[in-house]
This record gives sequence, structure tokens and C-alpha cells, in this order.
Amino acid sequence: MALALVVACAVGFYVGQRRVDPAPAPSPAAAAPPRTIDGPLHVVHTTSGPDEDRLRALVGEAVRAELARRPPAPEERDVPPERRELEERSAERARRMIDDAKRARRWTAADAQGLDALLPNMDPAARLEVLRSLAVAVNRDEVKADGWVM
Repeated sequence: MALALVVACAVGFYVGQRRVDPAPAPSPAAAAPPRTIDGPLHVVHTTSGPDEDRLRALVGEAVRAELARRPPAPEERDVPPERRELEERSAERARRMIDDAKRARRWTAADAQGLDALLPNMDPAARLEVLRSLAVAVNRDEVKADGWVM
């Protein structure tokens, strides 16, 4: 039985070798003669890196464009003194609310409603700082949220 298997494999291999299709005809692109370069060939070798002056100009231009697009800092805004005072009072009240919640170790729905009322009166930087402080306190389990957080 093993001999029959070996013979069958050998016959199959021999027949397979005999039935190889001829190579396909070469494509017209392969048959075309190689292209030649007319005129002298100039090779430039440089040991320097990228053009540093151009790179500095591009980076400087990108930085200036980005700075022009950013909103003004709170100190640069034209805010009336009354509005600035309201922003500062609201931010201070919100910070005290979060400190009180940390001491009590809980944040209630009433606290959240109070903070909701204060947030529109705060400048964006103070608003972000207060919300970040609350999120950190909740995530560190310094404050347990009773009801809803925000």
C-alpha cells in the first residue's frame, strides 16, 4: 500500500512537470528598450540637513497663525469691572461649594443646581478649573454624588 502511494506521487509529479504551460508573451512595456538620459547627469550631494531658515520661517508662521486664532486670556478681555467682580464672586462661591461638599463627603442635587446657577457668571478659565476640581473630587471618591453631578 505504501509502495502504491509513493508510485502515485511520483507519477503525479512527473505528469505535472510535463504539463507546464508555456511562459506568457512579454508585455509591450517589458519589450521596450531601456530609456536613456540625454545630456549630462548631475548628481548633487549635500551634507547639510533641511533648510533651517525656511523651517524656522514656516514654524514661526504657524505659531503666529495659531496665536492669532486663540481667544484672548481673561486678563486681555474687555470686561467691565462689575462683570469681572461678578465672575470672581461666582468662582469663589463655586470653589467654596466644592470644598463644603468635600468636607461633607457628598454632592447633592441642590449643590448641582447651585453650581449650575453660578457657571454662566464665571469666566471660561475659572469655569474649567471649578468643573475640573469637582470631577477630580468625584473620581477620587472624596465626594459621593447623591443624585446627579452636573
